Amino acid sequence: MDFEYSVEDKRLGIAEALDQLEDNILLFFTGKERSTSEILSEQVERSNQDNSEMINNLHQIKEIGLETRKYLERGQGNMLGELLHVHWETKKKHSQRISDPFVDECYEVARKNGTANGKLMGAGGGEFFS
Repeated sequence: MDFEYSVEDKRLGIAEALDQLEDNILLFFTGKERSTSEILSEQVERSNQDNSEMINNLHQIKEIGLETRKYLERGQGNMLGELLHVHWETKKKHSQRISDPFVDECYEVARKNGTANGKLMGAGGGEFFS
């Protein structure tokens, strides 16, 4: 079974939430580089094999995205921290390549020092944290 998907482009009215995000989100470079295609290849392979764990995980990510959209449209950008954490913990289940001990330690140090929550941007494996 080949995994098929579609993407819909829709403008959101999120000016108020965007101001909150700009005031509260930081972006950090981990100093690590990774190959997106290598990280995503395992996800695609497991999806094409109709792996129920992977499919359920992707559905969870989709639901987090829909919930995020609701908060943004309501002007509640301050609610995204916990959703970022849930997204990060869910995403790490896609592949062992999503994170590593260094990235996990960076995340925990940030959380212990006042960061509400966060996640790696993109496919994972390094690069940028927010």
